[in-house]
Amino acid sequence: VLDAFGGRGVVRVLKHAEGAVLLERLLPGTRVVDEARSDEAATAIIADVIARIAPGPPPRTSPTVESWGRGFDRYRGHPAIPRTLVERAARTYAALCHSQTSIRLLHGDLQHHNVLLDSQRGWVAIDPKGVVGEPAYEVGAALRNPCESPELFAAPATIEKRVDYFASALRLDAARILAWTFAQAVLAAIWECEDEGVLCSSISDGCGQVLECDCPVCEPLSESAACAGVTCGTASDGCSGVYLCSECPDGCTPLSACPAQFDC
Repeated sequence: VLDAFGGRGVVRVLKHAEGAVLLERLLPGTRVVDEARSDEAATAIIADVIARIAPGPPPRTSPTVESWGRGFDRYRGHPAIPRTLVERAARTYAALCHSQTSIRLLHGDLQHHNVLLDSQRGWVAIDPKGVVGEPAYEVGAALRNPCESPELFAAPATIEKRVDYFASALRLDAARILAWTFAQAVLAAIWECEDEGVLCSSISDGCGQVLECDCPVCEPLSESAACAGVTCGTASDGCSGVYLCSECPDGCTPLSACPAQFDC
């Protein structure tokens, strides 16, 4: 991914081999979050880095913003993320995906902790995720950071000033920036729940019993959704309930543990 950016606004690759990458050293390597004297200064720095990034064609394996959006489909309920909020964010995200323009390779996580100062090159982005989407998507990460200062980035006055600056400096549509930021924030919350293993994950063993994979409080699946693809026996509702889909024949071999995709 780094090679595709060619060092334009992004840290340079000096050498790479399978499983290893040698990067240029950035000195002093101070982060925007530590160096910028004000939020206005930090916003201007990040906008300038976004403007300087000029990627080449994306690698064939690069994800797209559409593929990242599948996180909404995996949501099964969590008390910290209301379902109505997720549904609204999912609709917004899908509409934005279908109306993108000027699609290119993006950094994907360009925010206050991923922009470092170099005495020779100025401010440089590090750790690109490499996702394919429109430029307005790129601003979302900066608008919900620095993550340790929610009282700053969540303040309506801060949001308005940041959106206005990015839209003007990068010639982007302010409404799309704001919509992407909202949808991404909800998606990021879902990812965090997945990483912590707190989304619903109890399943049927395929033979009439339920394996509990530490499922928290959540919204259950309907019987038709839970039993879809189940050839016999019971199916979990994704929380703590069970549906009897059909009787199982003798000799059924049950699962003995939760599948690998359940990391909770």
